Amino acid sequence: MKNIYPLVLLICLIVTGCSTPPSLEISSQSGDEIKIIEGSYCWKQKCVDKLTPNELLEKNNYKPITLPANSYVKVRFDKIPTSSDVHLQSVNQNESSVQQQIVDNRITLPNQAGNYIYLIFATWESGSANYIFSITIE
Repeated sequence: MKNIYPLVLLICLIVTGCSTPPSLEISSQSGDEIKIIEGSYCWKQKCVDKLTPNELLEKNNYKPITLPANSYVKVRFDKIPTSSDVHLQSVNQNESSVQQQIVDNRITLPNQAGNYIYLIFATWESGSANYIFSITIE
């Protein structure tokens, strides 16, 4: 009888699907993992509102990784989002923002030294999600 519980759990997961958005992995050009913080999301008719990107970074004691100018980071989602709905915003220390594209699963980093916060917004058939990370450019 004990062996039936894992089977029941597996069937429930298959029938209901995942209840959270796909995960995202970001790594530097040299392969170092960059910590991601999941922001607000709506997934399968459930919405979770979280703090602003700056507040989330502060609450999580986020330490940005230092990377060279004009390098790139690699982006990998567990499930590929709708490509036309993937964009990101970088905010440097002057609070200006710029839209960028993810091209060939890469984000090109700025050529100016400073601290940058990246917000990636992605959409799938089941919903949408925000992901946040921060870097320092030397």
